[in-house]
Amino acid sequence: MRTFKLLPPIVFDTDCLSSFLKVRRPDLITAVLGGSVLLPEQVVYELDNLKPTKYAWLPQILEKEIAAGAFQVFRITARGAVATEYLALIGGKYGKRMGSGEAAALAYVRINGGTIASNNLSDIAPYCRTHGLEYISTDDILCLAVIHGCLDLAQAETLWMEMKSRRQFLPAYGFSEAYRRFYNNLPK
Repeated sequence: MRTFKLLPPIVFDTDCLSSFLKVRRPDLITAVLGGSVLLPEQVVYELDNLKPTKYAWLPQILEKEIAAGAFQVFRITARGAVATEYLALIGGKYGKRMGSGEAAALAYVRINGGTIASNNLSDIAPYCRTHGLEYISTDDILCLAVIHGCLDLAQAETLWMEMKSRRQFLPAYGFSEAYRRFYNNLPK
């Protein structure tokens, strides 16, 4: 387990955000991370594409959160350093082609600073290490929710299992193991 700094803003990609939307707990994101949560427009589009699926209700929850001001949405303009980096990431310049949500989050944080929230650690971690970027994932946010008293361990374990049952990619072990690893790496 690695240690990290939470540098604002926290920029989410689709998979990490959908972990909390699928269990109807987007409130945990702002409760733990505060009001500096950014979503690339690409993430909103990716979630909108779920409308014809069994997760058609996810965009509705997201729209409510955006309307309430819990999440801010940003657009990558056609020109500039963020756009150039975004195009490089989706084009595979760094080896692997990134999805549009991942690429937008990575490009924004590389150019403007902040922390990336993603569950696709095998995709983003090498890029983040190369460029000195901070990143967190669903399990980090759940662990912080327990530490901040937003959830107890049993509630976090229940959410973890529900996320897994809704096909979120999380580590094979249970939440208690994720919490043990996280807690043991906290600065003493």
